[in-house]
Amino acid sequence: MLSAKLSQLALLFITTLSTSKVLAADAEEWKKQSIYQIITDRFGLPSSLPQSTPCDVAQQAFCGGTWKGIIANLDYIQSMGFTAIWISPVHKNYDGPRTAYGDAYHGYWVTDIGQLNDRFGTAQDLKQLSDEVHRRGMLFMVDIVVNHVASLTTTPSDYSSYYFKQASQYHPYCPIDYSDLRSEQQCWMGDTKVALMDVNTEDPDVVSAYSSWIKDFVQQYKVDGLRLDAAKHVRGDFWPTFCQSAGVFCMGEVYEQDVGKAALWQTNPDQPTAAAAETGGNGDDAVGMDSILNFPLYWSLVSAFGITGQPATGSLDLTVLRTKMDEAKSGFPNSAVLGTFLENHDVPRWSGISVDPQSLYNALTFIFMSDGIPIVYYGLEQGFSGGSDPANREALWPSGYVNTTAVQMITKLNRLRNWMIKMDAQESTDRKRTYEGYMWQNNEKLYRRERSSHERPVEKGFGRAWKDEAGVERRDGFPGIPGFIDSPAQVVGVSEKVMGIVRGGVIGVVTNIGSPPQNMSFPVLTPYQRSVATTDIFSCVQYAVGSDGIVSIEYSKGGQPIILVPSVYLLGSGLCDTTERALIGTVSAAEGRNRYMPVYAGYIALFSLVIMTIFL
Repeated sequence: MLSAKLSQLALLFITTLSTSKVLAADAEEWKKQSIYQIITDRFGLPSSLPQSTPCDVAQQAFCGGTWKGIIANLDYIQSMGFTAIWISPVHKNYDGPRTAYGDAYHGYWVTDIGQLNDRFGTAQDLKQLSDEVHRRGMLFMVDIVVNHVASLTTTPSDYSSYYFKQASQYHPYCPIDYSDLRSEQQCWMGDTKVALMDVNTEDPDVVSAYSSWIKDFVQQYKVDGLRLDAAKHVRGDFWPTFCQSAGVFCMGEVYEQDVGKAALWQTNPDQPTAAAAETGGNGDDAVGMDSILNFPLYWSLVSAFGITGQPATGSLDLTVLRTKMDEAKSGFPNSAVLGTFLENHDVPRWSGISVDPQSLYNALTFIFMSDGIPIVYYGLEQGFSGGSDPANREALWPSGYVNTTAVQMITKLNRLRNWMIKMDAQESTDRKRTYEGYMWQNNEKLYRRERSSHERPVEKGFGRAWKDEAGVERRDGFPGIPGFIDSPAQVVGVSEKVMGIVRGGVIGVVTNIGSPPQNMSFPVLTPYQRSVATTDIFSCVQYAVGSDGIVSIEYSKGGQPIILVPSVYLLGSGLCDTTERALIGTVSAAEGRNRYMPVYAGYIALFSLVIMTIFL
């Protein structure tokens, strides 16, 4: 009974987390979200079609998904804890005879941005979808294509069916030379079978038309964010004007493996024109966008976790992730708002790359614990294993939207993330803190905090620090304790096989050893005081912190991921209800969070040394 009530309360919390999240959502708001990515044609059927409707991905044909089909299954998305959805392009596409690559079911063969794609529904349907998303307190992101329009010829003569109807509003045909930036931005994507005519975004009339159009579109359909397709194929100084006109968060697709090259496309508020030359700008205007999809991290995730089942050219290595994390923090203007993912419509399904389910679970845990906005591509939670396009664009309805192990894991990851964000927002009023030896709450003195003889104050004021009997610096509390969402993820220890990450008082431990049991352990040097009870959110097993601040993780049952949280943090979260029953009446969540959260100083170097000694 208690478990059911907690689940209901958790769902209610998700629903009411932010009822005001409509329009003008900026990067600060979006970094708190987790996104579920959808291809409209493949996600949900309208009530007029039976759930048995087949969908052969090899045919590359329309399968029948619509915006109404998404509406009908929003509860499925929300029940997993997602706070935003990203849907595929909504505008009119090529819809003539089948091409060599099938139909435009995906939405990226746009012809007229002034019209919606009636394959997916009406304007009223799209408005209803937006309203239903917002009614749940979620955010609404739409995929936008401005780089190109679709054509079956490289020598078009009739532009009447396009939004831009003059030949001068397109660049002349040329195949792309990917070693040349100008060619990437002014030549045509696609090929001679389906050519993607490159829109002339240097034309002031085109820029003006796009700016007016996107402003109207965002307002009409209450869009909270844009995913910008093929962003690096458009000159870099086009995007700030476009996104400013939209008035919402912009996340671009920049298909780059190198952090240095990818980072050029994220707007740097301190040096907005610095990357103008490298992104095709004129040097005088700002370049880039709020965020990009973190493709550099994606390739490192594959190298670190991907258990292919085939003879490997080298061993899996988690140290590449630490390197990539360090590069991202130093290279990107704001790594906290990058889109992190394991799958999307342009790369193979994770389960098509890696044969071990623990590989998926550990990689998922990593993207939820690391910096950035976690994005889950529809079907990952159902174990879809398609390879490259078009095999990675399966229909979801044959799965029955069942409660798989991956669904349960994602739900817990989202629930923890949402709960920690909620706790962060309440800290200023809920958390007790010490000042000059007294406990305070809401600016009222409560009672004197007695210190034992071994405590030695080392600084004054809120967040007062002191040293315990072992000489380890501790901190009493507020402020000075980082919140989860504003804390950069820190690697506190890594080997080729195991990595420990700390973020805002939460410890994540991931591994690439896979499912088979192994006779090994991993010492986690936590930022917690000795004897603090911590709980793994997946297994709900409690781990006591030793006198040296270490928790030992055993792998005798295989390589499951672990997220350790001080047990008192979880009170009211809906996670691990047995732990809550044991702790209710002992200490409040807010007070417990104060009590058990010291500073991190000095821990990371020591933990890294321990891990190197054991594993390297």
